[in-house]
Amino acid sequence: MEEKLRALTDRVNQLARAYYVEDAPQVSDGEDDALFDQLLELEKEVSCAFPFEKSDKEAVVSVVPVNYYYGTTSSPDAPIGKMATSLKVDALIITTTKKLLYAYVRCVERAGLSVIDICINAYSCAKEAFDEVYLREGAILIDIGYKTTGISFFEDGYLKFLTNVPMGGHHL
Repeated sequence: MEEKLRALTDRVNQLARAYYVEDAPQVSDGEDDALFDQLLELEKEVSCAFPFEKSDKEAVVSVVPVNYYYGTTSSPDAPIGKMATSLKVDALIITTTKKLLYAYVRCVERAGLSVIDICINAYSCAKEAFDEVYLREGAILIDIGYKTTGISFFEDGYLKFLTNVPMGGHHL
């Protein structure tokens, strides 16, 4: 299943490069949308099929709740004040290597400052760029950097998909 996910991700990235960088679409918009939807569904299946595991060299940077399941109810809103016999949370868990994370934290602390929180750039940008209506109905944030482009998809108020494509303004 992971090989299929990797292959589909590569295909979607290849099509995005052809469309956005080379201005030479290889498939229709409908086919491209269908492949992207298939990728999102496959990622959801893979994430549900495998429990979260991280190595000793990784640190959790952020946990973004996507959906809550309590009793027989599900909701994107935290079930604060609700009573149920069970609680399950689908969450996007973002990790990085400890070496990279700790280097940034040490740099901030050496400047005499304290780290209060670490958040994902795409998530922060989207919260500033879009209002809650867009984030609930669905919004895509494309952050074109020098050599890479970050693509983030938001729906139901949460970050649902995040990827980096190895092309940026330098390639245009």
